[in-house]
Amino acid sequence: MKETYGVAPKNLVQFMNNKGELNVVYTSRYFQPESDRFGDECLFIGPSFPKRAEKTDFPIEQLKDEKVIYISMGTVLDHTEDFFNLCIDAFSGFNGKVVIAAGEKADLTKLKQAPENFIIAPYVPQLEVLEQSDVFITHGGMNSVNEGIHFSVPLVVMPHDKDQPMVAQRLSELHAGYVISKDEVHAQILKQAVDEVLRNDQYTAGIKKINQSFKECMDMEEVMERIDELIRQKNK
Repeated sequence: MKETYGVAPKNLVQFMNNKGELNVVYTSRYFQPESDRFGDECLFIGPSFPKRAEKTDFPIEQLKDEKVIYISMGTVLDHTEDFFNLCIDAFSGFNGKVVIAAGEKADLTKLKQAPENFIIAPYVPQLEVLEQSDVFITHGGMNSVNEGIHFSVPLVVMPHDKDQPMVAQRLSELHAGYVISKDEVHAQILKQAVDEVLRNDQYTAGIKKINQSFKECMDMEEVMERIDELIRQKNK
């Protein structure tokens, strides 16, 4: 911030809690934790989804007309091989497809031999896969969660750090996600979590409600009008 704009916060707390005369918030008021603390100066516009140039040889056609579990721990976490091996143990008998986006950091040679219903790759076209998925196992990063919500895919969340525990808690509060502890995870817990999400319609209903709240957010034209109005008032 200092490098780009010449402004530096005094401390991290100021950076996280700073409030302007207008504040553009990239989620919905419904999904925002403690939203009653956010006044009319906060313009909730929902998440944005930048276009990706995704040209891959991923066999997306194999997911059509199948129950699909999609698993991704994002691109930042290290040493995910043990977790993916737990997933192979948990879902080896799953009647459908299991897609694991292992990430470029994962050593695929350390993974167990997976059954034929598994598709494991360093990279997969996430948006296309989510469009076909029935449940999404994720670390709870905001981008991944927003993309899961966009396609109304209920979530099993295993948060690690940063904003992930807060995001996971909010999903749980809204009955849109099932939260598991990274410190207590094993194959049976993973299987139970996915079975619960697939069996219980409240998770699909919960995720659809958040998705609808995104669609009802303020559009950019209205946001620009509010910004222009603020500038006009200041220039009087």
